[in-house]
Amino acid sequence: MQESPHAAKKSPDPAVIISPYQWVIPAVAKHNATHVISILGNTDRLPWPLLDDPKVLRLAFDDTSLSTKYAVGPSSHQIRSLIDFARAWGGRSSLVIHCRAGASRSPSAALIVAAAIGRRDLFSRILEAKTYFRPNRRMLELAGRILSDNELRMLKPMDHAGKTLSKWGVATIDLYTSGQSRRR
Repeated sequence: MQESPHAAKKSPDPAVIISPYQWVIPAVAKHNATHVISILGNTDRLPWPLLDDPKVLRLAFDDTSLSTKYAVGPSSHQIRSLIDFARAWGGRSSLVIHCRAGASRSPSAALIVAAAIGRRDLFSRILEAKTYFRPNRRMLELAGRILSDNELRMLKPMDHAGKTLSKWGVATIDLYTSGQSRRR
């Protein structure tokens, strides 16, 4: 039986938390997150999580590069909104980023957030924080163009494997400690 993320104490240190949909509300509570980036699309067929306190950016696009009859790909306007939201947040508190599975759009958004606030040092920790993720190439391409960031643009849409399993699919990347990413 899985232990709930509710069981641990709230994180006092600012962090970026990458979460699948099923754990977003407990992750916000556990980490006392003040900001949330919620990414869901037509094909996810899920309602937006009901969050009362934090500032929430809702991005409506699917885990695809191009829009089709059934799915909507990310747009430059949406990625610019993500960058502006990240800069307004600035790393001063905890931020939860989620999509349906926490394996493509939300880790990609975490990489974009790190670049937007000038924390490229977090790239490797984000890439290692989750057991598995496949970056959404279109999100990274659009952000790379907007930010004039070749490193972000160069990340390839390949499978990345972290060092250990994240217990509930939730990964916590501390912003201001020298410690490694925590897997919860």
